[in-house]
Amino acid sequence: MKKVIFITMLFVFTYNSYAKETTHSLKSYIGSIANKYNISMYIKDNIRGYYKYHSTKLPIDIGRDKKTITGYDKSKFIINKEDATSLTGKWKNGNKKYDFTLRDGKCLSGKLCSYTVISYSNNEGYDNEAIYFDDLGVYDIELSQYDYKLPEKMSKEKTYSVLQEDAKAMEGEYSSHTELSYFDNNFVCFKRDVSYYYAGNVHPSFYSNGSCLDINRKTIKSFKLQDLIVDSPASRKMIIRELTAHFDGREEYSYNEEDVFGGGEYDIYNYTIFEQHAYVTLNEIGISIRYLLGEAGRSQDYFSIPFEKMKPFATGDFKKMIEGK
Repeated sequence: MKKVIFITMLFVFTYNSYAKETTHSLKSYIGSIANKYNISMYIKDNIRGYYKYHSTKLPIDIGRDKKTITGYDKSKFIINKEDATSLTGKWKNGNKKYDFTLRDGKCLSGKLCSYTVISYSNNEGYDNEAIYFDDLGVYDIELSQYDYKLPEKMSKEKTYSVLQEDAKAMEGEYSSHTELSYFDNNFVCFKRDVSYYYAGNVHPSFYSNGSCLDINRKTIKSFKLQDLIVDSPASRKMIIRELTAHFDGREEYSYNEEDVFGGGEYDIYNYTIFEQHAYVTLNEIGISIRYLLGEAGRSQDYFSIPFEKMKPFATGDFKKMIEGK
């Protein structure tokens, strides 16, 4: 009922604007292939998600139709029997074929069954979004390119008021798109892609960011890279290798380790990559590298490193994501 009242208020109090609401289901399973290879599976809207082997702990993207779950590793789960909390059938990959059983199909951590995206738009070119975690009463909101922390306990009415006023306050056009990027029994993460114009600028600027809900603590988190992996000689070498590959063929972006990790003679921004915003996706960690680029190079500011290469250095909540079942 509260949600209905809130959505009604969006239309009553908004002039020349509209709001749209979409709700998505979340589910987790645990089970095995051939009673030998233990796996976990997470699926959104009974359509897309991932599974992972407990031995390797790396996500494998999946898509589902009515009777088949297909992984990007070319595996297939052919479903023979399904009820409210379990799936059974045959797992196939190439010439391999085994029985599989998935059970305990339930809400994440037994607490979070769905989330709702509330999108605010108006005819002046502003778009903004809020995420409402239905079962927990927790919100996550993208306000603007400015760093602004909201109170953790807000009413939906206050949430909408902030969305509306923020859009009005922007001097140039601002748009953002939010999508689920990672979820398990401890965390639900979202990635946002944002474009905006400064007043008077001809070309837009872009950035990506993200945040994660800690399901059990009912808190919203954003991460810096130092929160997700340890700073060590080995992790620094890995980052330099990945940056070099990212800029391959773009010789104008020349830098040395002092540019990336701070302390160099020309380090006017006191930049260090470990202190930059990082976001979690199903297979990668995205990292802001804006201060390594000129304004004309913003298209290169979509830098990410695969889980597989990050895994040896995982710490904090990222380590919980990797090791969780």
